[in-house]
Amino acid sequence: NKVAKGRATRDLEAALELDKKNVAALLDTAQLALDDGRAVDALELLGQARAMTKTVPAPLLMLEAHAFLVLGVDAQAGLTAQKALEALEGFCDAQAMIYDLAVRRDAVAEQARALEELRACPNSIGREAEAARAKGHVELAVKLYEELLSSDTTHLPVATALSNLYVSQRRFGEARALLERQLKLWPRNAQLLRQLADVYEHEGKAAEALKMRERSLLVDGGDLATRRTVERMKSGKEPLERHSISTEEALKAYAAAPGDEDAPGAFVLDAAAVKVFPDGSMVDRIHIIQKALDQSGIQDLAEVDVPQGAYVLKMRTLKADGRVLEPESIEGKDTVSLPGVEPGDFVEYEYLLAHGPRGPSQPGFTSASFYFQIARQPNNWSTYTVVAPKGAGMKVDAHNMTAPQPSSKGDEEVFFHEERRVPPYIPEPSGPPSGNEWLPYVTVGAGQTGNEGVVAAYADAYMDQAQVTHEVRAFAVRAAGGKTGREAVAAVHAAVMQKLSGRDTGLQLSASASVAQDRGSRLMLEYASLKALGFGVRLAAVRTFTADPAPYVFPAEALLPYLCLRVELPDKTFVWLDPVYRFGPFGELPEAAAGREAYLLPEPGRKLEKVTTPKTKVSNGKLVKLKLTLSEDGALSGEGSETYLG
Repeated sequence: NKVAKGRATRDLEAALELDKKNVAALLDTAQLALDDGRAVDALELLGQARAMTKTVPAPLLMLEAHAFLVLGVDAQAGLTAQKALEALEGFCDAQAMIYDLAVRRDAVAEQARALEELRACPNSIGREAEAARAKGHVELAVKLYEELLSSDTTHLPVATALSNLYVSQRRFGEARALLERQLKLWPRNAQLLRQLADVYEHEGKAAEALKMRERSLLVDGGDLATRRTVERMKSGKEPLERHSISTEEALKAYAAAPGDEDAPGAFVLDAAAVKVFPDGSMVDRIHIIQKALDQSGIQDLAEVDVPQGAYVLKMRTLKADGRVLEPESIEGKDTVSLPGVEPGDFVEYEYLLAHGPRGPSQPGFTSASFYFQIARQPNNWSTYTVVAPKGAGMKVDAHNMTAPQPSSKGDEEVFFHEERRVPPYIPEPSGPPSGNEWLPYVTVGAGQTGNEGVVAAYADAYMDQAQVTHEVRAFAVRAAGGKTGREAVAAVHAAVMQKLSGRDTGLQLSASASVAQDRGSRLMLEYASLKALGFGVRLAAVRTFTADPAPYVFPAEALLPYLCLRVELPDKTFVWLDPVYRFGPFGELPEAAAGREAYLLPEPGRKLEKVTTPKTKVSNGKLVKLKLTLSEDGALSGEGSETYLG
């Protein structure tokens, strides 16, 4: 769509160069500028069109009105829409804008007049119903929404709005019947189940409401608000309350054994508890308390980054004199600034975070890795708990430490481990790039192991990006130039390198979009082009030399950072192609990806395969040769050469 609009703009500009008085082209160009958010450019183009017309047409006036609306000049937009209505009586676009602006201003009389004029326009009943509901005319709103629903029984927003109105009239049976009919049409709509639960709750049927909310969680396990509601209805407490550590307990443990304080800050408590549900969805409860020991550490401690979608239970500064300060929310700020933090104060935050299930392609779950040691800060008390249903088959993947195995307690499997008074880790200069190579941590999970499931999930999500379209096929035929076999592959590889400059976007952009924009995914364009020419080509995900070499039990997509292509030639030999490094040697993978473990992504008719990439045929690096001569008077002369290999 973006490419199409760009081409349309280019063609319209070319048309205007040939015919500067083409009003239709000016209007179309202005519309494209508006669609792109360039309201000022649109107004300039419309001004040129206005100068060429004796009587300003209504469509031109409406484009001006929309441009003013984008710029936030509502009053001017309203006046211009009124002029458009005068120029073309019954112009629905103008009438709709006048009505919407009247609603914004709460101009009741103007709303009523505009609504009356909109009766002959599309969706007039919907506007009337919404207006009646906003004014509290419930009976009229119900009548109008029922009329709307009778014309389209599958219209979900109308059905949910009507259900809410039924509840306000205490017509609970009709509200339930309406939502249950919609559930037959939309059986995996969690919002419908939640709304049905609300109807039961208003009706005073708490057990049925709980049952509906539990059903909604089977569809949308990552819904934290419903998860919290269900837990409070069952136990009267927040999720994982029995596995939490109180502030008083943590501060008491720290006061009893504060440990080394020769650092800008210290972790008093680093606690995480995870509850896993049968479908693989999870809820995390994270509780952090840190102490500011030095002025230099305050900036890091006082800025708290809470994950998107988390529910904050606590967030505060605990002053040394006993005062408690809570932060103000600043709109548009990614982090939260805790107030009044000084050396000797504590900062505390605790939040809940929900995760949905991974889906049927990767059964089971994998919790986030938990680290028992932190760089440059001592850790007084760290504790990690994972609770899963009995029979889940929970396993522990421990790195750089020894961890206990899960135990069975009643109808649950529980993993628990804690560490006390852990000194800070001081990284060495030029040490390993990933902390996973030296920090002690555990990952707990069940079900899918290894990266086969990750590779399959990526194939499901992204293989459509390699569709062979007309543009891709035409590019491939031109690039091959009648060549066959290895020569054709080399020609296509060179053509892709020539056409697509910049960074390779990998799986993110389709072959069709890449060939249209002259930038994007060399990986996808080369794959689709070779496929169009009939070559047996496969996408490969490689575990490079730079990836963490440690063995991992559970899926870890970071271990497969590099994508390339394997092409089968007519003589049944293979050639491996590197799309990442532009104009790299043909048939050679980068040294970090050579001779490494790789997965060939599955596709229709071809299963996932685990292979090893070929080793480099040419030694990499450079060869330096010097030929020097020292004369009797001490002068040194000579020549040198540098030969780059690979």
